[in-house]
Amino acid sequence: MTKSKDFYTLSGVVGRAIDFLTKNGVSDAIGVSRDSSIVYQYADGDNATVLKDVNQLERLDIACLSAGKSPPFLTYYARRIGSVERPGGELDDRVLKLVDVVGTLVEHHRKARKPDSPNGSGYSKCEEVTAEEIMQELYEVFGEVKQGIADEVNPISMGAAAE
Repeated sequence: MTKSKDFYTLSGVVGRAIDFLTKNGVSDAIGVSRDSSIVYQYADGDNATVLKDVNQLERLDIACLSAGKSPPFLTYYARRIGSVERPGGELDDRVLKLVDVVGTLVEHHRKARKPDSPNGSGYSKCEEVTAEEIMQELYEVFGEVKQGIADEVNPISMGAAAE
């Protein structure tokens, strides 16, 4: 039975990295033997053994970035931190979403500019449309952040300043 991969769990980080780099690539990145089944144990959500060394996770993200893929641990970590409830969280969530969308645009741009992309190192029509969709989302989230900041301004202090 194939287990579903939840990319927003720590074991899912390794599963995604295996998809990106293969088992041997992950083994090399985190510094374990290629002959070992430990990489698959890390990716097994039922197994209590998980990566605990942040240096291994950092090396895993660097290896994925070097392969032109998104960094799975950074993505996992940003989502986990973003899900923590805190005072003033709605505006904070919008700002984090803004950063996330900017990251999506940067990743898309890097892929579109690679020599092996559909239009060489330039944008194809499809890549342009995707970039425009990402930018539209960026404008929407930016507007929400701008409105959230405006909503937090104390109207009494603004009124006093105008007098």
